[in-house]
Amino acid sequence: MSLIPRVVKLVKADIHAFLDRLEDQGQLLKQHLRDMEEALDRKELQLNQLTVTRRQIQQQHASYRQPIAQLDQDVAAAIRRDKEDIARLLIRKQKMLIGVQDKLGRQGETLDQEIAQLRERLAQQRIQYAQIKRRARAYLRSASRKPDGLPDPPWTPSRSLTEIAEAEVELEFLQRKEALKGGAVT
Repeated sequence: MSLIPRVVKLVKADIHAFLDRLEDQGQLLKQHLRDMEEALDRKELQLNQLTVTRRQIQQQHASYRQPIAQLDQDVAAAIRRDKEDIARLLIRKQKMLIGVQDKLGRQGETLDQEIAQLRERLAQQRIQYAQIKRRARAYLRSASRKPDGLPDPPWTPSRSLTEIAEAEVELEFLQRKEALKGGAVT
């Protein structure tokens, strides 16, 4: 390997190491949690917007029922009076309204599916976020107790166990000292 690439690699490594020391891992973790929460809030807003759109489509769909029913009555009246041209015109208009109503119905069904999928994903992501947040809090608590930022080892003796051990050692020491003074070795 030539000299220049090696020097460049060393400089990059030093810069990365310097940046790593500048970064506060706890602060980065907190920022990632805030970013996750913002993303979940955006998805919640998207879900609310889809729900509002679905409600509007349902209202539009329902608003076509009465005009379609009225046209049906008008067609029947035109046929009874032998007004075939008017009946055909009204049938065309009715079919057009039924087509629009059907299209709105399909859009509503598609939105229902999207809303259900988004709700499910959002619920799963909220659960995952809660788990990550709980683990992050535990990590941050353990990191704040240790000056080096490392978590506690799996088992550390409690202070009372340490004190008992010291007392036992002291007692054993005094017993052996007395035994040696008395001439008897145990």
